[in-house]
Amino acid sequence: MNQQFSGEFKETLKLTNTSELLEVLVEERSKGSLEIVLEEEVRDVKIDITLADYSEVKVFIQNNSAPGLNIDLHTQVKKDARLHLGFLDLQKTPTTLKYLGELEENGAYTELYTGQLCLEDAPKNNDIKMLHKTSYTYGNMHNFAVVFDKGYYKTVCDGTIGKGCPNSESHQETRVLTMGQGHKAEVIPILYIDENDVKASHALSIGQPDEQQLYYMCSRGLSIRQAIGLLSVGYFMPVIEFINDEETRHSLQEEMERRVGLYENH
Repeated sequence: MNQQFSGEFKETLKLTNTSELLEVLVEERSKGSLEIVLEEEVRDVKIDITLADYSEVKVFIQNNSAPGLNIDLHTQVKKDARLHLGFLDLQKTPTTLKYLGELEENGAYTELYTGQLCLEDAPKNNDIKMLHKTSYTYGNMHNFAVVFDKGYYKTVCDGTIGKGCPNSESHQETRVLTMGQGHKAEVIPILYIDENDVKASHALSIGQPDEQQLYYMCSRGLSIRQAIGLLSVGYFMPVIEFINDEETRHSLQEEMERRVGLYENH
């Protein structure tokens, strides 16, 4: 499927086949938002997104795959173009995400947010790379995950600034909230820097909820499960906020809150 957007736009694409190939081109000086919904039948999907010069787009990808998802995501950002990209995965099935973001010309900007719920028998494996190919480029990767009993989460996050790319910035942060027993979380932050006069950073946190926070919330009438659910909400909201449509955003937020146990009784 090939999709081309120009001017100002607000579009939703629903992918329904078991295997899908989606190619998106945002034309020069265009601006808009795009929601991509991966429906229950989807197993394998490859998405290529190209932003032409001076364009700006917000892209939200929602995983609804029932059997488990393999997603190969590739973005190319040209001169002074800006991409805001979010991927939300609340499914109780395995997901493998491979992402390559290429910052190809001066002024190219990409900000990526991922949010994933990790449950038993549903491992989440991510290979994420932001590649700076010239000077004056900016890339930032934000990865959030909540890992429950016997869940598994692994992310390799790579920011690469090659030779000949001065005045570029590559940043990354990964925040993982772990709960219960028998879970495993592995995060590998990588910075490959082959140039002077650049900015690069990484931030990482993996751990259990703060006991004092849980005690405070339980003292106000919440069950442990509800308290944990409330803490989990904060990990997914940065991605859900990518949705422009208020009704869709509210519906998805309720679904997220239900899945993390916010509405469970004592």
